[in-house]
Amino acid sequence: MSKRVEVRDTILSWLKSAFPDIAWSTMHKGAQRGSSITGSLVNDRISYTYDTKNSLVAKAEYYIILIDPNNMDTVDALADGVFELLDSDDLDGVAIESYVREVIYGAAPQKADAGAVMLRYEVFYYV
Repeated sequence: MSKRVEVRDTILSWLKSAFPDIAWSTMHKGAQRGSSITGSLVNDRISYTYDTKNSLVAKAEYYIILIDPNNMDTVDALADGVFELLDSDDLDGVAIESYVREVIYGAAPQKADAGAVMLRYEVFYYV
């Protein structure tokens, strides 16, 4: 298993444990939408830098997308919970460090009670 897959699977496992009522999925691009609360973990990009001559560090950028088609307030509270769960953590040693860099709120056109939130999450790990 690649380190990228290990990091993704660890994040997904944490999200599923902390928020078991949400139907979670992973994707390379885009989000899943259903008739109940859904959550998607999307790996957007990975960049690489050397922190020493022989030590390659990956920076993976993820988007965690929560959609509730029936309630805007639910995703607001869930975003706070995801932030607290994942910000500034090493994911049980899988990562060097990780940070929630931004939280973006939105709503669906023509459906004022539907809520969506997207968290931009950066994870640094050794390759």
